[in-house]
Amino acid sequence: VWNDAGFHPSQVSGVSDLTRLPIITAAMVREAAQRAELLAHGVDTGLCPHLDSSGSAARALRIWKRPLEERVRRAIGLRIWFEHGFSWRDVTVQFQIKPGPPHPLQRLGIGRKVWISTAQPIQAQVQAFVAAKADVVVGTATALRTIAGAIQDAGLSPKRPRIVFCAGELLDPETRRLVNTALHADPIALYGQTEVGYVAWECDRRAGL
Repeated sequence: VWNDAGFHPSQVSGVSDLTRLPIITAAMVREAAQRAELLAHGVDTGLCPHLDSSGSAARALRIWKRPLEERVRRAIGLRIWFEHGFSWRDVTVQFQIKPGPPHPLQRLGIGRKVWISTAQPIQAQVQAFVAAKADVVVGTATALRTIAGAIQDAGLSPKRPRIVFCAGELLDPETRRLVNTALHADPIALYGQTEVGYVAWECDRRAGL
């Protein structure tokens, strides 16, 4: 796309030059992924774990990682989680369109995780969430806003999670208010992407990333 537009990154010398960037849409990225254009040459995907994006754009994108990349991604994520009080004994509920890869420790009951698909009807999501009795909750702002709103509308009082992480989308004030009201927990904003991992996160002050 950049070649067709006659654009090269070396031409960027200031903020004003960013307006010349050709826009790449989500549909274009999905099509490129289907053509294997997001993989480096010579990568054997049979030796690589993969992650599916949250599906916030209505369709998940599969991202392949080399084993070392995946270990680094997990280590950074655990650093953030432990900073906010995560324990291996916790039950984590994660809202995502598709479940992620299991961790070997989970077979031993360590770091247990319940995946709730955002493609399910909201009633099924609420039922699964209440039954899970989560200590930790992870989801996009859209997923958290939807589940918190449904819980509030139904007048339910599920187990109060100790930690709520908002990832994949920007945490807006309305979602923060809803989660505080329905789940009695102040969500923590995480900034990152499936493709590159976590980039920044809120501390206990909630005063910036």
